[in-house]
Amino acid sequence: MTGGAAGSLRDGPPRGRRAARIGLERLSLNQATVKHLGLKEAAALCARHDIPAIGLWRDRVAEAGLAEAAAAVRAAGLRVSSLCRGGFFTQADAEGRRAALADNLAAIAEAAELGTNTLVLVCGGLPPGQRDLGLARRMVADAIGELVPEAQRLGVRLGIEALHPMFCADRCVISSLGEAVDLALRFPADAVGVVVDTYHVWWDARLADEIARAGPRIVSYQVCDWVLPLPADTLLGRGHLGDGVIDFGPVTAAVTAAGYHGDVEVEIFNAEIWDAPPDQTAATVRERFATVLGGCLSEERPMRRWRAVAAAGLAVAAGAVLAVAAGRGPAAVPAGPGEPAIRATGGAPPMGWSSWSFLRKHPTAASVEAQAWALKSSGLAAHGYRYVNVDDFWMACDSHGPEVDAYGRWIPDRAAFPGGIAAVARQVHAEGLKFGLYVTPGIPENAVRRNTAIAGTSQRAGQIADPAVTEMNYNCGHMYGLDYGTPAAQRYIDSWAGEFAAWGVDYVKLDGVGTWDVPDIEAWSAALRQTGRPMVLELSSNLAISHAAQWAWMASGWRTGLDIECYACERSGSSYPLTSWSNVASRFGTVARWQPYGGPRGWNDEDSLEIGNGAGDGLTLPERQTMMALWSLAGSPLILGTDLTRLTPADLAILENRAVIAVDQDGIAARRVIDGAGEQVFVKRQPGGVWYAGVFNTDTSAPRTFRVPLARLGIGGAARATDLWTGRSLGTVSGSYTVTIAPGGVSLLSVRPA
Repeated sequence: MTGGAAGSLRDGPPRGRRAARIGLERLSLNQATVKHLGLKEAAALCARHDIPAIGLWRDRVAEAGLAEAAAAVRAAGLRVSSLCRGGFFTQADAEGRRAALADNLAAIAEAAELGTNTLVLVCGGLPPGQRDLGLARRMVADAIGELVPEAQRLGVRLGIEALHPMFCADRCVISSLGEAVDLALRFPADAVGVVVDTYHVWWDARLADEIARAGPRIVSYQVCDWVLPLPADTLLGRGHLGDGVIDFGPVTAAVTAAGYHGDVEVEIFNAEIWDAPPDQTAATVRERFATVLGGCLSEERPMRRWRAVAAAGLAVAAGAVLAVAAGRGPAAVPAGPGEPAIRATGGAPPMGWSSWSFLRKHPTAASVEAQAWALKSSGLAAHGYRYVNVDDFWMACDSHGPEVDAYGRWIPDRAAFPGGIAAVARQVHAEGLKFGLYVTPGIPENAVRRNTAIAGTSQRAGQIADPAVTEMNYNCGHMYGLDYGTPAAQRYIDSWAGEFAAWGVDYVKLDGVGTWDVPDIEAWSAALRQTGRPMVLELSSNLAISHAAQWAWMASGWRTGLDIECYACERSGSSYPLTSWSNVASRFGTVARWQPYGGPRGWNDEDSLEIGNGAGDGLTLPERQTMMALWSLAGSPLILGTDLTRLTPADLAILENRAVIAVDQDGIAARRVIDGAGEQVFVKRQPGGVWYAGVFNTDTSAPRTFRVPLARLGIGGAARATDLWTGRSLGTVSGSYTVTIAPGGVSLLSVRPA
């Protein structure tokens, strides 16, 4: 069950014949483009040239007077697209920082008075005499945090603008759109967003991914061209659209696809343009805007479900980002005020069982309850395996997709679940266990066909559905997108989450999602939180690593790869063998790549743990130990996919090894320190000074002997080692650790400096 990655910037739509007539209603002239005009003259210029919006600068507002400036703009019939600028937080002393904070609070009030909801922030360069970029970036983050309450009170969004890296020292220590997004995600979406300025970000190879990741956080889109040769003052190396090297079509298409449909500001710093007659400049701006950008500002909004997410109150605040900017790992970043209700497991990766791998397309109340009983009677529950999760195929379907209730929500297949889902959840809870359930994004076609009511509202399914968007559903299909510009769309998801809570659901798997589904994920995250019932939210599958920070602030866990099951290996009529060595071995690279993003606040999910049924697992005994060790070192959820009613003693011993479980339950993701021919070594350090290390033989044809220098593990001198499989002390190890490992096997150790 796969997801997908963000597309390339080369995928922008072609410009058509209608270009000259499309998009001008979104044109805004930034006041900096006509620098020598006062505010009233600039407003009159816009009115003369039928430019409907203007971006203002605070110095020119101050010259005119705040009330007079607001009146002049209103008299000209203009929108104020943004106010520039706030920021410059990186002052050398406390007095300077207090002054900067006061100035920014004043700027927020000015923006509100002028009628704009966007204050552009240029965050400031290195403090005078300093070289510590990490410190400067923390200053920026701290200052923005101080501004958030006032921004929320006045309805102004703070737009973090990334400046080209050449301005890092003196103007802005936020040098890429990715850094700006990471920083914005620490704060509520209704208060903090990002500015996409083509002059500053056009060069970035990751621009497509970062624009998609920003999504509804984009508060302003500013355009000008990068002209050559650059002048001595590189800040003035900007020109009219089409006069330089920037390919605006793909960038604009990406911004539009991300859900931004607001004003587009033309902001040009160029001495020759400043000296040109203002009417000539305005006419050129209008003509170039229509011909260069018009075809990409189509009235047809291809990803309509992105729009107005923040306005609908769907966004949740982040706490697992700014690792690069602040020099900390994700777990070190404090929780944001909008943190999802993901602490249902107390910060440890969840453990339990899921129906998909073994029961596959045929879950029933009886089969799920039998697995729950086996989970308890085998002793696994006493070792922490407590979740019993029903995956896909629990819902009833007809030729138009999932069947629905009076409020447009899926209903259970009554043949398989005659007492409904709540009855199964009650039975699971009676065993002292927790219950999980599966869902996919969107609204069923059947809900739209019946035009069902939306619980708690006067609206109906047809008013919130976007039939132009097909959401992923692997069983029934026929799921439409939701238009989150309609507040009732969130209420619809709220009602579904409320039903899950009433049924007794403790774990929700949201499948078939990817970068295109950020609004759906935010909606489910917010909806689960408002129920008041602690529920794990798991995202599936094969999520894009480019959006790892977003997954971390919206959910409890996120699938990092494709399904672990070996569908091509299965025998006719059977789920066996459940997986294969090649599928397990593919996780070595996945675990290494995703390591920075896992932690006690959210987990890199390597998919089901296929251990329990001996040869039916599709792995040898050493390979099953490898799977358990790798998942545990990754801090992955340990969700079994096997038939718990037929556990083998050898596999039960692997699964119940308390020392190995402890490696997983600290929630820390191990880093790879050796990636060699036939050898993989991962290590993580506990706060108490204990290292967990796994040495893997990836050669499945023969035993191998490996010598691992302790220095590669981060240990200087000698250390005491313990074999975690047996609990046997290996004595004191000096310099290096040498071990012979079975084919496909692992040596899993705890190591403490002597």
